[in-house]
Amino acid sequence: MSVAIPHGRQPLFIRSRYPARILILAVIAALVGWIATTPASADNTTAGYTTLRTGWDDNEPGLTPSQVTATDFGQLFAAAVDGQVYAQPVISNGVVVVATENNKVYGLDPVTGAQKWFVDFGPAWPVSTVNCGDLTPTIGVTSTPVVDTATGTVYLTSKVNDGPDPQHPHWYLHALNIKTGAERSGFPTTIKGSPTNNPSVPFNPMTAMQRPGLLLLGGVVYAGFASHCDYTPYVGYVVGVNAGTGVQTTMWATEAGVSDEGGIWQAGSGLVSD
Repeated sequence: MSVAIPHGRQPLFIRSRYPARILILAVIAALVGWIATTPASADNTTAGYTTLRTGWDDNEPGLTPSQVTATDFGQLFAAAVDGQVYAQPVISNGVVVVATENNKVYGLDPVTGAQKWFVDFGPAWPVSTVNCGDLTPTIGVTSTPVVDTATGTVYLTSKVNDGPDPQHPHWYLHALNIKTGAERSGFPTTIKGSPTNNPSVPFNPMTAMQRPGLLLLGGVVYAGFASHCDYTPYVGYVVGVNAGTGVQTTMWATEAGVSDEGGIWQAGSGLVSD
């Protein structure tokens, strides 16, 4: 997995669908000194760069072959992390946030790779519980976080194997101070309940999988859910949590019928808003 930062601006995230265990985060950037003096310009706070998920930074002047082959375009650092990285790293407030499938979250210096803080969300969930081989061996943080730059808060979801057995895990929404890694007051929020439009299908944290990138909209953090390997019973959910208080504000099902299997996966792309 790598994050390429042309001109210290928009990161480009590239990975295969089923990567090998990833223990190294490589960051490539141009104009090292420019990044160091102007870290805010490299902010990338959500999946696909904006809530339209286009990946387009209209402030980026573009790369030319001569810039890419220049001596100041190259790897800045390599930092070891514990677990596979499926969630796109986000960058804000002079911190790169990297989260893994082992429920480990790191705040790294975007120039040197030095670890500023580290958080362990708890034991990751063994996906063998539902005999699914899409992503093995554990599920922790899979979706791309989202950052509220106004408050300096990064929001992430995690699946934690903290119930009486693996059949009873929990999904949480976390809110961390991006500069320190400290959990904000009122968080983490346990995702639970039933959708307002289909109350007969309560949220099942064992079969639920949260892959799409998070969306921050109107003071609410939204997360989309599907399943692991179409393991039934499952439902496609959209869950909203108040970004300031941690109170769950909504749960909506993609279907209000018999099958209830309209999962939201999107290969990791975030929920979209204009």
